[in-house]
Amino acid sequence: MITSVASGSVRTPGEFKLERYPRRANEMLRAWDAADELILRNLEGYDDAMGEVLVVNDNWGALSTALGHRRLSTLSDSYVAHAAARENCRRNHIDLGGVRLLTSFDPLPARIDLLVMKVPKSLALLEDQLQRIAPHLHDKTRVLAAAMTKHIHMSTLDLFAKIVLLILLGFQFRQAQQNSNNDNRQNPQNSFHQPARS
Repeated sequence: MITSVASGSVRTPGEFKLERYPRRANEMLRAWDAADELILRNLEGYDDAMGEVLVVNDNWGALSTALGHRRLSTLSDSYVAHAAARENCRRNHIDLGGVRLLTSFDPLPARIDLLVMKVPKSLALLEDQLQRIAPHLHDKTRVLAAAMTKHIHMSTLDLFAKIVLLILLGFQFRQAQQNSNNDNRQNPQNSFHQPARS
C-alpha cells in the first residue's frame, strides 16, 4: 500500500510511505498519481527477476520506491525528482546502492528489459527521451507508459509508434527472417526456388 502524509492509500505491490519533496507542513498533495497506480497495477505478478528496469520521469519517487528492490535506473533531469526518490527510498529502507539516478547526460543501461515511463507533457522532451532510449531496447523489452488522459494525444501515440514500436517490430521481423533462413538451411526442400526461364 502506498501511503502519504497527505492522504489515503492505494493497493500496490508492497506498502510504502511516500512524501513530496521538499517536505512541507500540512502538505495536502499526494506523492503519486493515477498513472503511478496504473503502472504498478500492471506490474503486479510480474516476475521479480525482470532484469534491468529504467524508470523515466518519476516525479516524486513513487515508482522508484516501489520498484527499488530490482535493478533500477531512474532517468530525470529534475533535481527535485531525484531528491524525492532518494528520500522516499530512505524512508522505506530501500538500499540506494541499487537505484541509479540518471540525468540526460549519463549513459543509459546497455540493455533495458523493462521501460516504465511517465509520459511528459512536452512532445519534444518525449521524442528526445525515446530517441535516446530506443537503442537500448531489445525484442523482449516490456514497455509501460502512462500519463493523465488530457496529456495523451495522437501525436504522443505517433511518437511511440514511430520510435519504440518500429524498433520492437524490427526485432521480431529480423528474428522471423533468421528463423526462416535457418529452416531453409536445415531442410532445403522446403525453400522456394523460382524455376529458370527459358
